[in-house]
Amino acid sequence: MAVTYALFNGGEVIACYCVSNDSIREDLTSRSRFKKLQQRIPFREKRYRSMPAVKIGRFAVAQDRARNGIGSRLMSAIKYDFIHGNKTGCRFIVVDAYNKPKVINFYSKNGFDFLTLGNENDKTRLMFFDLIQFSK
Repeated sequence: MAVTYALFNGGEVIACYCVSNDSIREDLTSRSRFKKLQQRIPFREKRYRSMPAVKIGRFAVAQDRARNGIGSRLMSAIKYDFIHGNKTGCRFIVVDAYNKPKVINFYSKNGFDFLTLGNENDKTRLMFFDLIQFSK
């Protein structure tokens, strides 16, 4: 269901993440929010009920390596991988971020935005990143 990658320093794992195919579906957000996302796509002749995305399922940095910028550099590498040689045609990265200030702040600093505002009290918050932003 997902592919897992690890970043090593010698024999030590310092970070890891997993990705899988996903989509941003119309029913996951408000109609106006989904319409705004659709308008970012240049070919608007056909409206889709979902748009291709890649989902980051797990994303972790070893505790002794945290707060050194490794997470943000790894996130940039993931974005790069899905822009250059993107064989799946995805346009967005999505993540179910734990609804904790530190986690939300990390994703926000890395360009992610909330897909919906109706889940402020949930355990996780669905966030997305538009890969076109990174390619510029």
